[in-house]
Amino acid sequence: MDFDIHIQQFMTYMKQEKKTAENTILSYERDLIKLKKFFQQQNIEKLDMVTITNLNSYLLYLEKQKLAPSTISRNIASIKSFYQFLVHTGGINKDVSEELRAPKVERKPSQYLRKQEMDWLFEQIHSQQLKAMRDEAILRLMYDTGIRVSELSGLKTEDVNLTMGYIVCRDVKEKVLPIHNETIQALQEYIVEYQKCQSEKEKEVSEYLFSNQNGGKLTRQGIWKMLKSYETKLHLKVELTPDLIHHSYVVNQGSLGYLSLQ
Repeated sequence: MDFDIHIQQFMTYMKQEKKTAENTILSYERDLIKLKKFFQQQNIEKLDMVTITNLNSYLLYLEKQKLAPSTISRNIASIKSFYQFLVHTGGINKDVSEELRAPKVERKPSQYLRKQEMDWLFEQIHSQQLKAMRDEAILRLMYDTGIRVSELSGLKTEDVNLTMGYIVCRDVKEKVLPIHNETIQALQEYIVEYQKCQSEKEKEVSEYLFSNQNGGKLTRQGIWKMLKSYETKLHLKVELTPDLIHHSYVVNQGSLGYLSLQ
């Protein structure tokens, strides 16, 4: 089936030529593999057999799965990018995806927590255990600076200046973010305890600021899982996500309302 070959070529193009972020590439690949499986069920084996009717049938299939409009819009973006690539490389003669239209996305107010709610969360996580010290330092850093998960995951110990009170992010472009006393203290306690534990175990200290339990770099997925574990453990009524923490950071600079945590 030529779908597999073209999808793989598209992924290579996105990575090597377009320098697209890895997470975006993975999303595109998932979307296109799902599209391929749908066409297989329709006995459509070649790309040049696909019509706009087939594509609209696929969107209807996604809607029947009760996917969010934003998810369907992302699928459409994946399909359109794929077809543009196919036309450009001569894989097909006509871009039948041009007529696809994204559903209207209902914009909901961003959720966020007020300062008192965040302080309560810090108190629940606080512990003298290394993992809890790490998690509190991560959460405080996210809330104090608005740092994104991808930036946080890539932070190295050398990027932190506790004496002057700032961190340096080097994800896409370098930027300096100030940190305040509570965050400085949480980071200091975590770093000292982490280095002590590694010394006692006679293990090498990671160059990255935050490590997982196996000693490796804490990934974006690891941070998401950590937040989800506290959401379950503390029986929260909201989804504890990086976006929630980021919106809380933004809102608490002003005087807007809040979303109750409990």
